[in-house]
Amino acid sequence: MYRQKRYKECIKEVKSKLKRAPNSLHLLNYHAMACSALKRDNEALLSYEKIRKVDPTLAGPYYNMGIILKRNGRVEEAIDSYKKAISLRSDYVQAYNNLGVVYRDKEEYEDAIEMFMKAISLRSDYVQAYNNLGVLYKDKEEYDDAIEMFTKVRELQPDHQNSYYSLALIKREQGLNEEAIKLFLKVLDLNPEHSDAKLNATQTCNEFGIKLHKKYEYNEALKYFKTVINLAPSEYLGYFNMGNTYIELKDFKNAKAYLKKALQIEPKHGEAHANLGEVYRNQGEIKKSLNCYNEAIKILENSGISLVITDIWMNDNEKEGFELLEWCKAYNALTPVLIMSGHGTIEYAMNAAKNGAYDFLEKPFNSDRLLFLVKKALQERDLKIKLMDTNNEWLKSNHIIGKSSKIKNVKNICIKVSKSNSRILISGPSGSGKETCARFIHSLSNRMNHPFVVAACASLSNQMVDQLLFGFSDSTNKNDAKSLFEQANNGTIYFNEICDLPIDTQAKLINVIQDQSFYKYGSNKKINKFKNII
Repeated sequence: MYRQKRYKECIKEVKSKLKRAPNSLHLLNYHAMACSALKRDNEALLSYEKIRKVDPTLAGPYYNMGIILKRNGRVEEAIDSYKKAISLRSDYVQAYNNLGVVYRDKEEYEDAIEMFMKAISLRSDYVQAYNNLGVLYKDKEEYDDAIEMFTKVRELQPDHQNSYYSLALIKREQGLNEEAIKLFLKVLDLNPEHSDAKLNATQTCNEFGIKLHKKYEYNEALKYFKTVINLAPSEYLGYFNMGNTYIELKDFKNAKAYLKKALQIEPKHGEAHANLGEVYRNQGEIKKSLNCYNEAIKILENSGISLVITDIWMNDNEKEGFELLEWCKAYNALTPVLIMSGHGTIEYAMNAAKNGAYDFLEKPFNSDRLLFLVKKALQERDLKIKLMDTNNEWLKSNHIIGKSSKIKNVKNICIKVSKSNSRILISGPSGSGKETCARFIHSLSNRMNHPFVVAACASLSNQMVDQLLFGFSDSTNKNDAKSLFEQANNGTIYFNEICDLPIDTQAKLINVIQDQSFYKYGSNKKINKFKNII
């Protein structure tokens, strides 16, 4: 029954027979092996302990106990068991090999090498020891020695898939992608279900294809992208890269077919939509092209952008670069934007900084400088997000106090509306916490790092209300006063008791909310360069 892998039946049968012969080494061994096969390790260890008591000269029980003990993380006990097995049988090749594996896992490499070499000296054709020694050298990045061991394994056992796989990993690490790919594919020939080999083959083919694409070797790149598709037909990546390569070859028919396939698998891939838009544009299908571009923009808006690198000049127009910068900052103020230009001037740099750019790069620029700025920008962005998250967690727990269902509902509403840039009306009697809710919403919004300004409408005199709300200016510009809207630029204005404002002022306020522009008191100059949420 054991040989037929009917382990449960085997255990039941053996237990029955052990009642009549409790010291039968044969029965105890079968019981231990069947329990071990089912990972009933404690029972297996007990049976091996009984065997040791019946006959302490047997090396096998110690060896088998070593396997179980290592499997359960009891490493030092496993070492002792293997050593005991070797002391009882000095030519125990498997025990030397397994002890070497334990030492290797502990990174006690010299002891591990000694054990593997001892096993090889006892049996010169012991494949497992050569392979384990090769893995050790690979882990130590001693690749020449590792390759020698794996080559020996292949000589002894030409279909040894793990040696091919390990060799492939080494070749990939050495940057020998073509050799690595051949070896990964050899592993898959031997074992089509080798998931690690399939994953690594797919990744290596894709990476090498991209490398060839960048070197303008488009036809060679296509070969590897086709292999990616063969290895992972349900993944979008191969189709996407095939489509991009065909664009470079001006083969828009094939480009369209592969990009469409990529989008069937991954409909939210913004770059695929944009590239498909490029295909349609080249084919003169402008409407379809615009639809694809719009879809790409929509996806980007919903997915999150970590960093933007853009040129000022696009389509021979510097305005478009700054418009993109403005869009990025409106989309997410935390998204760093690196501006570059071949027409670098102090004025460009100042305008870029003024409009919210993280930094300005004059072309031609040093790639190390670019990488440095990218790394620095992302680090600062991540730090800001972390601080915001920490602050938000505190605010969520402390800004509005209460655990009742109604309070929880108020909190949830505030959290929900904080993600919007819409105007918000908070109603309730005096003292009910309207300002607290307003501050809570502001603290959770993307405006949290900008001012929160309170307009106490009930305390404003009719004579001064316009000057206080809209600011004032005289002809000399020496006594200008900022309006509340300017003070709250990019932030939030909270109008407390807005109904107490004069009717004509309320009308002016509605116009400001609608048009985002106003005139200062005593001035005919329209103010429209501000952004705030009311």
